Amino acid sequence: NRVTFGQATADGPVDVPLFADVSRTHAEVTRDGEGYVIESGRGIRVNGAETKRAVLSAGDRITLGSGCQFMLH
Repeated sequence: NRVTFGQATADGPVDVPLFADVSRTHAEVTRDGEGYVIESGRGIRVNGAETKRAVLSAGDRITLGSGCQFMLH
């Protein structure tokens, strides 16, 4: 129900380690009654708009840190 994204380190506590300019635990995606929700205490962008929380839809482009991007399918 939860997937975490963050800095790739030897002892990193994240599910998806990233070799990018992101914090140690940068964001998490959870699945709940609303669908898929991304949350972060750090800056994230969804389709170019800065946010700390967003309900995701297919085709959304998520940017973590200064340039790590992925698209929800």
